[in-house]
Amino acid sequence: MGMYDSVVCNAPLPTVEGAPTPSNDFQTKDFHRALDLYTITAEGKLLFDSGWPGTDGEACPPKEITFHGILNFYTFEGDNWFEYNAKFTDGRLIEITPVEIYSYIREGEPPKGSDVYDHRPVVATQFYYPEKKLVTREDETP
Repeated sequence: MGMYDSVVCNAPLPTVEGAPTPSNDFQTKDFHRALDLYTITAEGKLLFDSGWPGTDGEACPPKEITFHGILNFYTFEGDNWFEYNAKFTDGRLIEITPVEIYSYIREGEPPKGSDVYDHRPVVATQFYYPEKKLVTREDETP
């Protein structure tokens, strides 16, 4: 897995019909991979927060950065994968587009208790984006 940075996305994410909705906490490997925190604000700014104290011992305030390019960010929540690209021009968010959104469909009933890891076999994958389709494990075997 390796090191990564965290991304909090407060900008609206595109919705995909029928797909679950993610939280706003994501990861990226597009920056320094130093466990730093980046925030995409609702206004479309990109902020950097190292989490390190300044020379006065107080926490440094988040700093706006003028990123220019595509920021890929993703998360895996439960059995759901969400991946997006955010396009920035001169430090301003232009658009967020989904890259891939899917859910695993498991066999049988889920285990009791929220802290129990779900060891049930995955029998299918429901893709919501880029195209809506159901792929069963039989479809994936050679």
